Parts: sequence; structure tokens; C-alpha cells
Amino acid sequence: MIYKEFIKKLKYAIDQKGCTLKKVAEYAKIDVSYLSKIISGKRNPPYEEETIKRIAKFLDIDEDELLFSAGRVPSKYLQNFSSKEILLCLKQYLFTKNFYKEKKDQTLNSSKLSIDKKVKKQEETIITEEKSSIPEELL
Repeated sequence: MIYKEFIKKLKYAIDQKGCTLKKVAEYAKIDVSYLSKIISGKRNPPYEEETIKRIAKFLDIDEDELLFSAGRVPSKYLQNFSSKEILLCLKQYLFTKNFYKEKKDQTLNSSKLSIDKKVKKQEETIITEEKSSIPEELL
């Protein structure tokens, strides 16, 4: 599974900070090639919460926000859950929310394409009508 929000947050923060992947990886105590693969979507975010927290701290990103975008529930919230079922429901909610956001974005993009096609067809109709109103000798 590709963690688009996690990747987007990392890329944006790295650009804003103007640092290299190597510096982020060194601070987070992970291999730079692993970090590169995460950003390219070839690997999942680190499983260890502390690693994600170190990345967040170095890039000045809210730790909880980065953890949630990596599909993790911060451990400080886990103590509030007494059963695995509640935790699984929360995790499913987070993934479902992201799934529906992606579907909504896809729907908006397809609606835009549909509107663009309609506008193009109307323009073609207008051009055809204009040509038909001009005498053939002038065309």
C-alpha cells in the first residue's frame, strides 16, 4: 500500500527545510536508500514509532500527524483503548477516510474531464454554426 499523505508530508517538509535525504536519514537513524524508496512509494513507512517521530522532529512536522499518515496510531493514544476491536475500528476508520478522500478526488477529476468535453463539443457546435452562416463563396 502506498502512503500518499505520508509521502506528500515528507516531500513538502524536506523541500521547505531545504535539506538532503541523507541528513534526514542520518537523524532518523535509517539508511538513505530506504528513505528514498519510501518517498518513491516502493517501500512502506518505518514500522517503529520512534523512527517516524525522529523524522517528524527533524522536519518540524507534528509527530501525531505524521504517525497517522503512516497508518500508525501513536502509542500515547493506545493506552485509551482497552480492546483490540476498538483499535481495529479506529485503524479501519483512518484507512477508509483516506480511501474515500482518494475516490472523491478521482470523482472530481472525472467530473472536470466530463465538463471539459462538453465545453469542447459546444465550441465545435458554435464554430460549425458560424461556418454554415457564411456563404460558400467566402469560405
